Amino acid sequence: MDLSLILQHLPHGFFSLKSGLFGLIFLSLVWTSAAEATVKYEHTVIIVKTTAHPRIDAVVTAIETSLANTANIRLFDLQGQASFSTPVVKELATAMAGKNTILVGIGTPATALLAKLFPELPLIYTLTRPESISELNDHDQAFPVRDKASLETQLKTLQHLVAPLNTVGILVGPEISPQLAAELNRINTTGLFDIAVAHVDSEREVAAKLAELCSRVDALLFIQDPNVLNRRSLEYIVTQSLANKKPSVVYSEYLVRAGFLAANLVTPQTIGEDTRALVRRVIDKTMPA
Repeated sequence: MDLSLILQHLPHGFFSLKSGLFGLIFLSLVWTSAAEATVKYEHTVIIVKTTAHPRIDAVVTAIETSLANTANIRLFDLQGQASFSTPVVKELATAMAGKNTILVGIGTPATALLAKLFPELPLIYTLTRPESISELNDHDQAFPVRDKASLETQLKTLQHLVAPLNTVGILVGPEISPQLAAELNRINTTGLFDIAVAHVDSEREVAAKLAELCSRVDALLFIQDPNVLNRRSLEYIVTQSLANKKPSVVYSEYLVRAGFLAANLVTPQTIGEDTRALVRRVIDKTMPA
């Protein structure tokens, strides 16, 4: 804000003894407003999204809103091209502000790219499949933000929708994440739900394992696992679930539109607030080693 322009338009007697006090107060407010308008935070958060998508865009907006009074924010869109040679990646490399930069990856390709390019910088990520990002294994400052409801929350959703609910079937790939294993163990310990877990070693086993599960459960719960639910198997799984009258809870709105019963999603606002909490912990250096 240019104070000289303001001074030129003040009344002639503005700084008289009579109005001097009000003039000083006015200038103080103007100066404060100008300073606030140009405030620069010590840290910069660089958000990189994989592509434009309603869910991704809603999460980005929520994160930007939650960080508005915490750090400087810059947003980059890979537009679905997560390769080193793209102009966006080159622009991203020049945008790094050094040790006070915190990265936020939205989507698996964006997160993988950031982890590979800048392993020395704090990386917060969401809307990803962490198990498919090998670069995260050796990243000392990578912090996930949960974007899917917990297993217990999804089971409770099924419990509200399906009665009676005695046994729930879950179809998983050859390996499950430590987080899922811990959740399953905790639920089995409480005894609140009877869960039947079927492992498929390859996509070819999906049909047989699904048929076996449907014969002994009341409902199905699908987690994000490309070995089980993908573009090739989606139509078959939806058809068989409906044919066997097995209500199913899934992890995305797209799958509900494809024919499954319901999805229990973490809201963009919650993801934004959780991201802000992690950014604050990085800034305050309160992250666990």
